Amino acid sequence: MDLKHVSVRALEANEVLVDARVNAEALGLEETEMRFEGEAILSGVMSASGGQITADLALEGSAVRTCARCLEEYEDDFRHRWQIVVPAPKELTVNVLTWVREELIVEEPMSTLCDDECKGLCADCGQNLNDGPCNCPGAVKSQSPENK
Repeated sequence: MDLKHVSVRALEANEVLVDARVNAEALGLEETEMRFEGEAILSGVMSASGGQITADLALEGSAVRTCARCLEEYEDDFRHRWQIVVPAPKELTVNVLTWVREELIVEEPMSTLCDDECKGLCADCGQNLNDGPCNCPGAVKSQSPENK
């Protein structure tokens, strides 16, 4: 199925099942908006009646994100689910991928962490503190008994 040109008449005649693999490029996502690891799976059902198109869709896959604290890239599994209801357009086809792109951008977090316990970077030397303490003179030491 060509998700960029879904026939409105086909939607009015029958429910249409969606089962497709999509990548960030197919969704028109810029690298700064979201990066996928491979392809994501788009599934669901679409129909049209009473001058409206209804799409119950789910997108799941693995995103490549950058941690807001340590700036390391990591993979993060995601699953988004939407019910989209829009007026049936005058055109003969609709672009489902545009809807998915818009919904995905709205739901994506502005910043993410690789781990809730991420220690981030040293403000002085920039070392990733998840890899161990740095040697900066003013570095905060662990609160373990041997450092008190």
